[in-house]
Amino acid sequence: MSNHETPQLEVWIDGSCSVCRRSERWCRRRDANERIVFRDLHRDPDPPASKESLLEAVHVRRSDGAVDSGFEGWRQIMLALDGWRWLGRISALPILRQLGRLVYAAIAANRHRLSGNRG
Repeated sequence: MSNHETPQLEVWIDGSCSVCRRSERWCRRRDANERIVFRDLHRDPDPPASKESLLEAVHVRRSDGAVDSGFEGWRQIMLALDGWRWLGRISALPILRQLGRLVYAAIAANRHRLSGNRG
């Protein structure tokens, strides 16, 4: 990241979760303008929520200080990534937002099983 720019998003993930780390790598490959900074809830200071809440869902702190979590957090991530803004925009439609929340909740609840972790 260049010295004069601040990140657009600060994304808090569970660094011990392989699904979370794969998601981070996917985002980094698509974040050519370095708009996103990833934080590990186990290591980094100044989290935007309690550890329990952070373990339940990704949390995204925007540059204005607002915090989104879960599916809404992922919407913010998509809006920050060149080539993926369209997905962030259309996922704001009520039916897609509702579906997205359900899918996110199912994945988040089963992330350790999906990744082979038991934690």
